[in-house]
Amino acid sequence: MEGIVGLHRIPLRVTAGKELRYTRPKIADMRRIIDDRKLSVELEVDGGTNADNAREIVKAGADVLVAGNSVFKPKEGIGQ
Repeated sequence: MEGIVGLHRIPLRVTAGKELRYTRPKIADMRRIIDDRKLSVELEVDGGTNADNAREIVKAGADVLVAGNSVFKPKEGIGQ
């Protein structure tokens, strides 16, 4: 993680549709690195985030969740 001086957010891209059980360890590992190094950055998870898994993603260590399709695509989303 050297060379991230001045960085305030670390984006972690997740392939939409990928099961959270494969993603959760990556989030937890990144959170551990951030905490161990006492970095003052936010961990952002982008991709596959929705109302069903948001709580679990935050529990794994994410600070910021990016939700696109889950907001704009569903019938009950704001895009309709």
